[in-house]
Amino acid sequence: MTHRSPKRRAPAFLALALALSVLSPATSSAATSFTFYGSGYGHGLGLPQWGAYGLALKGWSHQKILGHFYKSTKVATAPSSPGRLRIGLVQTAKTVHVSSVQGSVELHVGSTGGTLIGRAIKQGETWRVLVDGSGRYRVLNGAGKMVGGHLWGSTKVNIYAVYAGSGKVRVSEAGHTYNRGYIEFNLYPSKACSKVAYCERLIIVLKPQSYLFGLAEVPSFPAAGRWRLSRRRPWRRERTHSRRWPA
Repeated sequence: MTHRSPKRRAPAFLALALALSVLSPATSSAATSFTFYGSGYGHGLGLPQWGAYGLALKGWSHQKILGHFYKSTKVATAPSSPGRLRIGLVQTAKTVHVSSVQGSVELHVGSTGGTLIGRAIKQGETWRVLVDGSGRYRVLNGAGKMVGGHLWGSTKVNIYAVYAGSGKVRVSEAGHTYNRGYIEFNLYPSKACSKVAYCERLIIVLKPQSYLFGLAEVPSFPAAGRWRLSRRRPWRRERTHSRRWPA
């Protein structure tokens, strides 16, 4: 019979001790609020369109459909309508192409009325907003030159694309053109953007009525025709929940 030397077990006990020390919780203060970002392959907000549509065809009520997709929630009338909606357009991007399709488009830093980045993007021009390794934005004009000669914004200071009036902006990465609301650029730490330690996301911010206008203009929407007939009416959330097609 062979006996193992106790010395050979020492590294194992040492490794276990080190692992336990790493796993031990550190003392820190708990966060008081959290912000969640998400997106998908639909319009970026709400329950699955075709799933809700299929359940409605089976005779499910809007209360039952909402309860099915939003577990542990209560369906009730809200005291007031939301003043604006935030819809995810682009996630995990290193570069975003911003083109002025009609009129002019402006990029502002800090807020929609903050410092103008360079000048307005003229109709037919395409600028690029890139993620810099320092966690800031590098804005390049149509000629590939850095706008302003320096970096802009940060993970805490956003960039905003403004196209009020008759302006229309196209974002190649989203594959769409927008003429309502404004677009917010966010920077966040991520390993998903290759060698750059940050990624950018785009969120369009607009009023609920403008959002419904956008739904009415989606040709693949199952009941797009019905939305077109009623989109001029004042938006009411109880109407969107009472119809038997995806809300």
